[in-house]
Amino acid sequence: MEIVTDGIVVGRRESAVGGAVYLDILTDKNGVLEVAARRFSGSSGVNGGSNAACALFCYSQFALRLKGDRYSLLSADLKYSFWALTRDAVPFALAAYFAEVARTVSPEGADSGVFGLLLKVFYECGKSAALPCLLWLKAVFEMRVSALLGQASDFVCCGSCGAPVGFNDGLFIYFDIEKNYLLCGGCARPYSVAGTAQIKITQPVLDTLRQCVFEADTKVFKVAVSLTGEELNMFSKFAEQYFVRQTDVNWKQLKYFHKIILM
Repeated sequence: MEIVTDGIVVGRRESAVGGAVYLDILTDKNGVLEVAARRFSGSSGVNGGSNAACALFCYSQFALRLKGDRYSLLSADLKYSFWALTRDAVPFALAAYFAEVARTVSPEGADSGVFGLLLKVFYECGKSAALPCLLWLKAVFEMRVSALLGQASDFVCCGSCGAPVGFNDGLFIYFDIEKNYLLCGGCARPYSVAGTAQIKITQPVLDTLRQCVFEADTKVFKVAVSLTGEELNMFSKFAEQYFVRQTDVNWKQLKYFHKIILM
């Protein structure tokens, strides 16, 4: 059976034997497919544009043959090349982290909703290599994936007493990372000094978290522009800690990203 699908190359492994290339392609509707291809298009009869279309992080239309439970590449036509991601080590490392997340949360046959989000973050990631921009983008991605997977917290009411959490709760708001809920001003006071499970955030950061969780992808990338440098850093740290705990995955590319930004 032959199928045609749009997809993003989120993984690429080359074999030392026979010129085989194995692509992990995040499709628009069917999760990640592992596809066998060839290093040189002429050896497998695919069109001359396939090499560029099958490069890491490229967005392409793929013609595939399904035999049994294995996919092989017939041809590929490039739709958009995110080549800007390869110009600098930091955007490349961040894109590799995004791709690792996409591979993990989008198994074959499952539409996680991450496809459109990944296109957007790849595009935004290629526009600027400035670290504050990349940290903001990373945090938005982590919170959006949490929401798409149905793992997002309430972010509206106190998990202890049920009261709405907002401006009346003081300069800082607390989130209990172990219990996975917000705490209002009254309930947070017993934890504000000694409780290591509580993460301190400000109202603008909470507003941004709410927008990341509740807004559509088309709007969510505009929500963090009003954050100051300190609050942007707070948002970034919260999103990472929250995402890692929610997914319970040892993200190898996340560790690599942190290593790169410290170099």
